[in-house]
Amino acid sequence: MITAYEGDQVVYAALTIKGRAMSETPQGEYRILRRVEDETMDSETLGIPHDDPQGYYLEHVLYT
Repeated sequence: MITAYEGDQVVYAALTIKGRAMSETPQGEYRILRRVEDETMDSETLGIPHDDPQGYYLEHVLYT
């Protein structure tokens, strides 16, 4: 669950996907600094080849 606040007031809440089981996102408070409408996500930018078990290449990922 993700919750958006304005000050102390909840203005939006929604279910979210928080990553793969092998690299779960730690619980915490995070701020959105920018949003990309349509992005290609590529593990090779992190030095992980596409054919590695943790590798990926995803086109048209919305609102990352």
